[in-house]
Amino acid sequence: MRQFLNHYELEDDSSAVGSPIFDYTGNVVASLSIAGLTTRFSSDRLPLLIEKVQEAAAEISEKLGWMHK
Repeated sequence: MRQFLNHYELEDDSSAVGSPIFDYTGNVVASLSIAGLTTRFSSDRLPLLIEKVQEAAAEISEKLGWMHK
């Protein structure tokens, strides 16, 4: 699943991880993200944050009928 990562884009010392949400046709209809202080998005913690956001977005997508490959 795709992901989005941002550091310092909107505010100093802020970061976010996001992932798309798909409907039953495979179109992106929304996104899910988490945001916080950049210090909370350390390189050792980042893979877990990405994984959790992707899992949650996939779960929502599946409830909307998306059948991922």
